[in-house]
Amino acid sequence: MRVPVSEDHIERFLSIVMNMVEPFGIDQNPEVMHHVGLLERSVERYVFEKKHSISPKKKQANDRKRFVAMFKGRYLQLTDLEYNQKITPTDAIVISQVIKTIQEHGLGVEDFIKWTFEEFLPDNPKFVPPTLKQICSGFFVQKFLYESQNLSKRRKEEDFEDSEATDLANRARALLRSDISEEDKDSLKKVSIDYRNRDIIIGELRIFIVKLERKLKQKNE
Repeated sequence: MRVPVSEDHIERFLSIVMNMVEPFGIDQNPEVMHHVGLLERSVERYVFEKKHSISPKKKQANDRKRFVAMFKGRYLQLTDLEYNQKITPTDAIVISQVIKTIQEHGLGVEDFIKWTFEEFLPDNPKFVPPTLKQICSGFFVQKFLYESQNLSKRRKEEDFEDSEATDLANRARALLRSDISEEDKDSLKKVSIDYRNRDIIIGELRIFIVKLERKLKQKNE
């Protein structure tokens, strides 16, 4: 059965993917299907946010206000002076681009401001007092990204593991509702608890769940 094609380009992309699941036998491979499920949920979240949340333009403005507020707060702590320089429309565009660049590397505004005032400026007093235009320069941003590579990598790994952990939890619940044996259900509960207690890593949990899914599939064939 084919999935109706939406006018929205993101939904259309998902429709094309879902229409290829059966013809290519992807639905017969639990490990691949769970990644398709992750994609489907990501698109659903995008569509929901697009319909119910604030517009991208409004969100961008809010992010920019937060960035400026955090800078001004830190500036006051550092210098005992209020930051009164006017922020021009050009400055606003640059700030938005900096925020976007930082987020693309899995980092946040808090990380950038914290690094600026707690690491960079103490080691480089010639840049004190700083200006918004100054810290949004390519030099500052690239220096931050270079020195935060390990943090960026760790954040991305944590985000991926969080997404996978949520997916595995959903698959585990589905297995517990299925007709696998009580022995397998007890084993699954134990392995899930072991993962929550950090006694095993996520890869071990994934392998166990995949084995049960295959066992269930073979049982129902």
